Amino acid sequence: GRNNLLTSETSSSKSESEQISDFNAKWDFMLNCLKEFHREHGHVSPAAKLVYKGSNLGNWVHVQRRYFVARQQGLFADSLRMTDERIALLNEVGFLWDLKKPTQSEINEGTNWGAFYQLLKEYRLEQGHVSPTVNLVYKGKNLGHWLSTQRNFFQAQQQGILADSLRMTGKRIALLNEIGVLWDLKKQTVSYTNEGSKWDTMFHLLKDYATKHNHTCLSFREKYKGANLGRWVKTQRVNYSLRQKGQSSKHMADERI
Repeated sequence: GRNNLLTSETSSSKSESEQISDFNAKWDFMLNCLKEFHREHGHVSPAAKLVYKGSNLGNWVHVQRRYFVARQQGLFADSLRMTDERIALLNEVGFLWDLKKPTQSEINEGTNWGAFYQLLKEYRLEQGHVSPTVNLVYKGKNLGHWLSTQRNFFQAQQQGILADSLRMTGKRIALLNEIGVLWDLKKQTVSYTNEGSKWDTMFHLLKDYATKHNHTCLSFREKYKGANLGRWVKTQRVNYSLRQKGQSSKHMADERI
């Protein structure tokens, strides 16, 4: 029963109700950790051994997947470890459940991948960045959730735990890199296919910053929407100065001025 289910994680000296209460409290705490991680990194696929703010978040995520699969296979006497409510809460942050095969929702999003990608490009033109919040609905589509899912696939692929390559292909990575998608917001993980695509992304960010703040005088270390915009602005001034002195015009063309 429930007591057997929980003894591996809680002290056997406690009553069943105390064990359940401790288990629930720990689960809620870890979910909040995952939400904080998602806000910082833009995905919910931490490495298996990752410790986040003192908690073994990577292992906890792995365990949730294991509980989910066990529940699907009918291996649990009850569903205490993975309830419908918990599945719904993890779905809200775009949790990646099955590393071996895509869910029906993922299949649907994959079929419409090109349409979502075009939508993200339109969003970028309007907003000047490609980091919508996870709950953002844009032109009737769950764009934020879709992008979070792409980051999850990418992170799982990089860790070597995504069994198939159909959910995140090299071509898709290249296309998302072209428009400056950050694979990890905290680590600034992005690889541009060329210098021009990075410049365009940063320029759009600067326009957005100027609209909101009525100036473009950022401090050198100032970040904006996850990007080192202050450092980039400083670099543009240096490149312009070099061009004026006739030393280099490689990174400051007439069009950019």
